[in-house]
Order: sequence, then C-alpha cells, then structure tokens
Amino acid sequence: IDYLTVDEFKNIPKYSRGRMTYDQVNKAIDEIHKVVDSKYKIVNLPRSSMGESVMNKYKAFKEAECKETDGLYFFVEDDIKSYSGLKMDVKGRALLTVLRLSGRITEVRTEGLLRYALKD
Repeated sequence: IDYLTVDEFKNIPKYSRGRMTYDQVNKAIDEIHKVVDSKYKIVNLPRSSMGESVMNKYKAFKEAECKETDGLYFFVEDDIKSYSGLKMDVKGRALLTVLRLSGRITEVRTEGLLRYALKD
C-alpha cells in the first residue's frame, strides 16, 4: 500500500479522521505491511517445512479465503492482533476506515468474516 499524501489525508472527512494525525495513518500502513508480509511468508512456505503451530496458522489463513478474495492480498482482524502492534480498538478500526475511504483497502464481507483486501 502506498502512503497517504497530505492532500489525501485532508480530503478525508473530519468525522472519520477524528483526532488522528497524518503520521499515525502512515505508521498504520507500515503495520499492515508487516501483517501481510508475515501472513504470506507462512502461506508460501513449503508444507514439508511447517511445524504444527505454523500448519495451524496456514490452515486458518486458507479457511479465511473465499472466491471474492481470489488473487487479492488480504488480512483479517486476527492477523492484525497476531502480527502487529496495532490494536483493534476504536482507534484501530478508525484507522482502517480512513484507509478504506482513501482507497487503499476494501472490505470483503462474507460468511460472517470481515476481510480487508489491499488495492493495487
């Protein structure tokens, strides 16, 4: 995901941004990069080199996939909790909303699971 520019940040409605700063949004983008990198390193590992705990994570990642996310890089809230310092509290969800409004990510809602897909 590309960083937000100052103009893009200012174009997001104030009620969505709240007291969030430009730097906080770009730090959140760094955290999302960590999440996606960590997740897809595990997904791309050869199965023979996976231990039991890694295999369980792999299965959870594969269960979260659906036809709407085919060919997309995506993550779920559990991935954020596991692989980043971002907390999924009110502020964390607001950061994801800002990224969605800026066109950096999209929400894919199916089967009761909310996935955040990266846009190119």
